[in-house]
Amino acid sequence: MRVNERKWKRIALLLLMVSLLMTAAAGMLFYKSGYLDRIQVKLGIEGGGYKSSAREDYILTGWAASLDGFQADIVFMGDSITCGGDLPSFFPERSVCKLAVPGDSIQQVLYRADMVEKLAPKKIFLLVGVNNVSRGNFENTIEENYKLLLKKLTGICDKVYVQSILPVRKPSKVDNARIDRANEIISNLAQEYDCEYIDLQRAFVDEEGELREDLTKDGVHLSEKGYEVWAEQIQEFVEE
Repeated sequence: MRVNERKWKRIALLLLMVSLLMTAAAGMLFYKSGYLDRIQVKLGIEGGGYKSSAREDYILTGWAASLDGFQADIVFMGDSITCGGDLPSFFPERSVCKLAVPGDSIQQVLYRADMVEKLAPKKIFLLVGVNNVSRGNFENTIEENYKLLLKKLTGICDKVYVQSILPVRKPSKVDNARIDRANEIISNLAQEYDCEYIDLQRAFVDEEGELREDLTKDGVHLSEKGYEVWAEQIQEFVEE
């Protein structure tokens, strides 16, 4: 019995030492990852060496507006298409907040719906989906997540304007036929959730079914003229 007891004590001691070594190693990796620095910066604690990414800056800016009590007449939500233009400048008489992050999918826009709720807007203009179209089984992804997004936004604001996904042109590899199919889904969901659907396609598409060359700088993102055309298309909805 005594031999067995000594044996088990040694095993327990060995396991304890292994556990301590693993904990120390995990702690070192945690420290070297810079995660502690990130927390320090986000909490406003001096000494952090972490520099936030551009994506994080866009998100933090949105939260800053929300948490500072900013009240918006209009909120523009979306991805890099919305992010890339100075939409508020087209409507100087309105209180406008832009909550858009490059690369965002419908799901990621949904994650930021709480920001919109704090802004208490009178109107929401939504344009998102091209990043879903370019990924995997886009039809199911768009339908499932757009439903969740519209359910959330219509619970926040009575007037939600759903804008069609814009066409693209080369060198973009996104298929415009897929964008057309996505817009069919989005249009039907807008009707289901009693939202105003704004078809931007007619103003942006050329005779070949692609994004007009004079309205884009790279086949996907809009030029300055492109944003002017966009503002013209939604002017009546902003003012109504």
